[in-house]
Amino acid sequence: MTALLLTGGLSLAQVTCSEEASGAQITFWNGFSGPDGEFMTQMVNAFNQENEQGVSVNMTIQPFTDYYNTVNAALASRTLPDVLQVHLDQIATQAVRGTIRPLDEALLETLGVRADDYPEAVWNGTQYNGERYAVPLDIHPLVMWYNRDAWEAAGLEDPAGRVLGAEEYRAALEALSEQGEGAVAWSVTTGFPITWMFEILLYQFGGDRFNEDGTEVAYNSEAGVQALTYLRDAQAAFSRPNLPVDAGVTAFKQGQSYTEWNGTWQLANLTGEGFAPGWGAPIPNIGGTYAVTAGAHTLALGNTATEDPAKTAAASCFIGYLSTNSLEWVAGAGHIPASLSVRESEAFQALEAQASYAVMADAAVFPPTIPGITDALAPLAQAVEAVMAGQQTDIQAALNDAAAQGNQILEQNRQRYGGR
Repeated sequence: MTALLLTGGLSLAQVTCSEEASGAQITFWNGFSGPDGEFMTQMVNAFNQENEQGVSVNMTIQPFTDYYNTVNAALASRTLPDVLQVHLDQIATQAVRGTIRPLDEALLETLGVRADDYPEAVWNGTQYNGERYAVPLDIHPLVMWYNRDAWEAAGLEDPAGRVLGAEEYRAALEALSEQGEGAVAWSVTTGFPITWMFEILLYQFGGDRFNEDGTEVAYNSEAGVQALTYLRDAQAAFSRPNLPVDAGVTAFKQGQSYTEWNGTWQLANLTGEGFAPGWGAPIPNIGGTYAVTAGAHTLALGNTATEDPAKTAAASCFIGYLSTNSLEWVAGAGHIPASLSVRESEAFQALEAQASYAVMADAAVFPPTIPGITDALAPLAQAVEAVMAGQQTDIQAALNDAAAQGNQILEQNRQRYGGR
């Protein structure tokens, strides 16, 4: 096994493909249209230049807003690529539609992809109906981005690498509120990522988005009321009303907000050259049960019009390569490696920003692996945003209405996907 050095200064391990893959030309589609696309391009170029079997990968990046529409169109026209990036919560849906096909687990193990190298929740999420459809690449929860200068000026202990409890977090917000100069302690918006924040607190207060078998929504529970009440009260105490999407990010970068809950993908934007005082820490434990809802990028084989053994071997090798070398990916994208061995490596620990919030990988929760499951969360988003905007004052009623709509959607999807 040789090592490559990319522009980020990180050493990449070269996966040796089987002889069957020799000379194969394969296609790879993903939605990495932001800054993360640059790092994926570097990895693809390195693989193309250095793999000894002459495998060539042609990558196409689609904007995420159009990505799955493009994939669905390719499915209809039988022009799917050999490898696709798929979100973990989309695996069941894409498997039922026939977009992706099962992986050879024995082959993956020879490439270093093993179940014991991943958190159980994310590894199980790549399986549907007893077959493995994808390999996890990363885990991307929300992060508590904080202004180090402001936190230090308020006399607060640095939260990097620590999960703050509810009392410590509230005390920090109160201290930050006394800093003055018109800034808020924490931006609690009425749009994204407010529903994600609600879902985190829902689990921390002991709730869940769905019942055990995923047949009904469960977010209108007592835990759901506690979660949304907490956010509404926090908005009144530490933020401003009716802040729109991205208002928190903008205020944070302007020094007008000292704390921002937002995605791992904001690393370059909210730290370093993006905003020098910014840094990241794990989301606090507000409800007592530590959990964070998260997304995960995975890699899957496209259900191409014809199955070519050489291309299948090459595509599997390429997936193994990206998984093994996910350190280079997360170094630029800001995510947490799904691979435990990568997270425990000295090279990852040297990425101080990501290492400061990596503890959340083992606390990440995902929706059940059921086709169309996330469709039932759309009414929840509407309810949460209505409450946070002051358009609905009865939290239980808002969540009950959303649950009724969500259950209708689940029933429609059972009929649409054949009861699966």
